[in-house]
Amino acid sequence: MLKDGPLDFLRSDPINCQSQTENTLSLRFWKTKEVELEACAVSLMGEAIECHGLPSEMSPAPVSVSFTNAAKNFVIILRVKSFNRDFDSVVIIDDISYRATLCSDALSVFDLGEHFLSTPMLSLLLNRNVNSAKVV
Repeated sequence: MLKDGPLDFLRSDPINCQSQTENTLSLRFWKTKEVELEACAVSLMGEAIECHGLPSEMSPAPVSVSFTNAAKNFVIILRVKSFNRDFDSVVIIDDISYRATLCSDALSVFDLGEHFLSTPMLSLLLNRNVNSAKVV
């Protein structure tokens, strides 16, 4: 552990709300010896919600982690948990992606999401008749 705590070096934009379905942070990294990295979901107030160490034996293969405890108002950070201060250290991170279902997204064919407009409302907005599908 670093003297003053872990060192953040990459931080996502805030995630207001994600569903409790599957989510995946994927990345590829290279690092020098004795550097420990972790990916964390942290509240907007800076409190760690959930952290995962990134396995160095996987480097530079793609690494994936999921956050099961983070749902609302958080950021994802990648940080150096520890390193040897007696040597120069290098960390390279590439191919970062985060896939999750936001609360506003439709979860199934029966979930129409928050931006769904009914046929009568759509007709009113477009100022023309919009026919709905009819079951025969």
